[in-house]
Amino acid sequence: MKRILPLVWMGIALGAFAVLWAQTATPAAAKPDPRRISAVELEKMLAASANIFLLDVREPKELEEEGAIKGAINIPLGTLADRLAQVPKGMPVVSICRRAHRAARAADLLEKNGYTGIRTFAMNDWREKGYPLEHPKAPPSEKKK
Repeated sequence: MKRILPLVWMGIALGAFAVLWAQTATPAAAKPDPRRISAVELEKMLAASANIFLLDVREPKELEEEGAIKGAINIPLGTLADRLAQVPKGMPVVSICRRAHRAARAADLLEKNGYTGIRTFAMNDWREKGYPLEHPKAPPSEKKK
């Protein structure tokens, strides 16, 4: 009995540690972004109002290869901080990229600079729904990358 008791306590301690680790080990990136909207939601927003700024933060080459939503303005994430003046503050902004990860980073940057009501969106969702796409040509310098 004296040999079993320490093993029982060790099992309880390990179990408690595993539960605590599982609760705190989830990275922030794995949590859903409450700003993210679905393709259906975006399509409804666009149908209801033309007064939405679509900010596509992918690289120009990606827009050419994968397509873009008509009317989207391309400001790659890496240049956004220097081009904030091109993003209007008085209208809804939807930040777009392939899977919404860069879109969330762009939304964070916009919010830190006084923008409110930013939504994020994944182009993969739009494509999966079969919604229309444009394929703008990337500048020649972007095609070589």
